[in-house]
Amino acid sequence: MYHLSVNKMLKRPMYQQIVESLRKSIAQGNLRYGDRLPTEKEVCDLLEMSVIVVKQAYDILANEGLIERIKGKGTFVTARTTYTIAIDQFYRHDEIWQMATKRKLVLFDVVHSDPQVYPYLKLVPGEKCTLFKNVVYFNRTPMYFQKVFLPVNHYEPLQVEWVSDIDLLTLLNSKGKSPVHHMVHHFSPIALSPLEADILQLPAGSGGHLMRTQLFNGKDEIMGYVINVIPGQFIELEVNVR
Repeated sequence: MYHLSVNKMLKRPMYQQIVESLRKSIAQGNLRYGDRLPTEKEVCDLLEMSVIVVKQAYDILANEGLIERIKGKGTFVTARTTYTIAIDQFYRHDEIWQMATKRKLVLFDVVHSDPQVYPYLKLVPGEKCTLFKNVVYFNRTPMYFQKVFLPVNHYEPLQVEWVSDIDLLTLLNSKGKSPVHHMVHHFSPIALSPLEADILQLPAGSGGHLMRTQLFNGKDEIMGYVINVIPGQFIELEVNVR
């Protein structure tokens, strides 16, 4: 409710004032993706105005894609900031975007085989590989879903705290037996699966990017493999052509 501001002494229509105050709160990040807005009746009771006025304001914001009405649940903020970054700079996104993202650990495990990933790692079934999955957030908004495979023979024993508290590049270079020298990226557009969409708080089938990265040391030995599932609406990846 504190995001709403209306001055009835002004000649500007009240529905416009509601629209402007909510737009401002969304633009400044005071209202974030997924936040629930008060019902039209609640706004009417607070501001002592007709429900038609509030409905008109909410209709405008919905048409702009800033909010969404979900029947039986309420009205929610759907606006997200779009971030652009070159693929070869992706793992430095906090520095590029000047933000502090956080990671939520979903899975930590040691696996002995993965038919889709082991060939890229040049491992054979039976060789150990640390696997961890993170959801990377900015504020409360999920930015992307990440799966990291690190062959045990290239890293000291990893601790759970490290994979959730340390950014990936720092982790790779500080806990590996040799630093990352270069990366090879593979990129393709995808439709998010129901599970991926749920993790990223998006409708199933939403467009996204699948970004797979092979990590190499200075001897051209592969040190790891990273799979990023990135929502296409909110992160734009640029390809550098040289």
